[in-house]
Amino acid sequence: MEKVYGVVLAGGSGKRLWPLSRQGFPKQLIPLGQSSLLVQALTRLQEIPFITDAAVVTTQEYAPSIKEKLDNDILIITEPESKNTAAAILISCLEIAKHDIHATVIFAPADHVVVNKQAFSAAICAALAYVSDNDQLALIGVTPTHASTAYGYIERGHDAFLRATDLYNIVSFHEKPSRHVAHTYLSMSTMLWNCGIFCARVQTYIELFMRHMPELYAQVKEGRYSDITPVSFDKGVVEKVHNAVVVHGKFSWTDVGTLEQFIDEAQKSAACSNEPCGKMVSLESHNVRAYARDKLVVLFGVENICVVETDDTIVVMNTEYSNNMDKIVEHLYKKGYERYL
Repeated sequence: MEKVYGVVLAGGSGKRLWPLSRQGFPKQLIPLGQSSLLVQALTRLQEIPFITDAAVVTTQEYAPSIKEKLDNDILIITEPESKNTAAAILISCLEIAKHDIHATVIFAPADHVVVNKQAFSAAICAALAYVSDNDQLALIGVTPTHASTAYGYIERGHDAFLRATDLYNIVSFHEKPSRHVAHTYLSMSTMLWNCGIFCARVQTYIELFMRHMPELYAQVKEGRYSDITPVSFDKGVVEKVHNAVVVHGKFSWTDVGTLEQFIDEAQKSAACSNEPCGKMVSLESHNVRAYARDKLVVLFGVENICVVETDDTIVVMNTEYSNNMDKIVEHLYKKGYERYL
């Protein structure tokens, strides 16, 4: 196998994790346990046997802060500005192609929590082994553990197409379903959460962009980044590919995309390492979460509440709105509270 790059996608600002994430401190640098989400994502990839080189793709704005936190041998690929994952993946592939046109590349987001690294490594190795001999795109999916309306779903085939493997053909993609539909998906053995992890040869990626997103390809090649309409790699490319495959991973996975999810993972991490994770007292309350650095948070007679305290901000939120925190950030901009963002 030629060179294999493990690339962490770290260009997002993380508006849904405000006030923990800020303009100068994006979500990928937020500590979770003893290290940041970014460092954890890089370490998971670097520990996989087949991966020879590690890289991070981020924006010019965040690159200096990220570079400070990483070893010098990590390749930093920069975008002029964040334009979602399609542009980030394309600019990464074009940069890697300059070093090795025959390389294989695996992309993984920076804001994931994975339990069972051995099973994670096995899934990635299965994808890498397959794409090394096939001009195809491979994704990673995991078995849903609850009826999430925040994740995308992959419907796989009933039978693995290679004996004794967890490789399946992809039947269809389903984006963020309603709660009723999500409960239906939960009962289906062929429905997986889409982890947003992609694997293919660098030439395969570039050819897919040329075929399915020729305008984006031209804009990136010609340096017209400001003209790009942000779109995800899933929407722009993956859902248009008819021969992509999925590896059914056997690891536990969480996309830390909301304050609610972050608090849950922070508390788990603190419990595992026997470290404090804020102080909260809850009485006659249900489905409550709190993350406070200094103050004691007391929740009495409330339900479905999430409280986050930082040095300059206190957020009290109904957990049903956790996916919409970006609306609050936009509202604060309009109200002139930029210094809190």
